[in-house]
Amino acid sequence: MDQAYIHFAGVHPDYRKNNIGKQLYEEFNSAAVKEDRYIVQEVTSPVNKTSVA
Repeated sequence: MDQAYIHFAGVHPDYRKNNIGKQLYEEFNSAAVKEDRYIVQEVTSPVNKTSVA
């Protein structure tokens, strides 16, 4: 299997300006590559403009 999938990475509202979500997704992507997963699917809310970008 060459896929990795994450369905939302939730961050408490008080900590959303600390780039924690970005760090979580970066760690996930790094772990996926280390496991030879080159198809990465990530789900986010369409209203979360920062996450979508």
